[in-house]
Amino acid sequence: MPALPKWFADEEGRPRTGWRILAYLLVFALSGAAAGILGHALRSVLPRWLNGLLVTAIGGGACVLGFWMLRGRVDRRRWAWLGLIASRRVLVSVGAGFAAGVVLLGVVFAVEWSLHWIEPGRVDASGKLSAVLGALFAALGVGLMEELLLRGAVLQNLGERLPLWLATLATGLLFGLLHLANPAQHVSVAFVASAAVATLMLALARFVTGSLGWAIGWHAGWDWMQDLLGLANAGEDGPQQLLRIVQHGPVFWTGDAPSIEAGAVPILVIAVTALAFRAVQARRGVRWSWRHPLVEGEPHPMVSSAASTTCP
Repeated sequence: MPALPKWFADEEGRPRTGWRILAYLLVFALSGAAAGILGHALRSVLPRWLNGLLVTAIGGGACVLGFWMLRGRVDRRRWAWLGLIASRRVLVSVGAGFAAGVVLLGVVFAVEWSLHWIEPGRVDASGKLSAVLGALFAALGVGLMEELLLRGAVLQNLGERLPLWLATLATGLLFGLLHLANPAQHVSVAFVASAAVATLMLALARFVTGSLGWAIGWHAGWDWMQDLLGLANAGEDGPQQLLRIVQHGPVFWTGDAPSIEAGAVPILVIAVTALAFRAVQARRGVRWSWRHPLVEGEPHPMVSSAASTTCP
């Protein structure tokens, strides 16, 4: 078999970083498109909860399968390298992350309500259980796919070549800019900055907990609560909403729905959570260097000056 050209292959014979990331993006996009088309086609046929479950199973399953194949044939790395491990511990981590996402979005809601920046109103909750469950399944699918792509494949591939801080920043910028594919989103500079802060938090969670479980759960819980509380659809009454929101507050603080992450309040909540993970890391006595690339998929351990000094 002839050698691959240097512009395409690296020293290990793998496609270069950009090509590998492009392959993951393509699998992600095709999986999401297939799930979206299927969900739209079956929306009037199936109950919302079953539609959401089926869309998540198809999109998430196709994404996981595609990434599994790329990981083995293109990246040539262990499955654990992507941060998704089949174990009870990871499921517990997903649950903890989901609870954190629900609570943190609730904190954003409570702060803005207490400052009279939002005015919640009741909606008719009868018959909404199916839509609420459908939104939950959809949020889990989005959390799984986006975390597997970004804090999994993209961060790991960039982190092999770049210092961890730069790989994290680049992943965050890509996270924000990917939302340009959704015409309903308002992708401003503040929104992209919030995506970078969120990526810092999720990268810390990835390496502190040892898997993508917490990040997947947090992503799902945060998105689901936006739907339930109406923050993502201010002034509207979606089928899954339990509240109807009238927004009065300054966009600088609240964000412009549905892109509420661009608001200073959500950014501060996410930043504080990142600091909490940094505190957990320090409490465990674990130190790593943000100025070095990843080593076998994990942060480069920080060696203290005392430990590196040899006695004559």
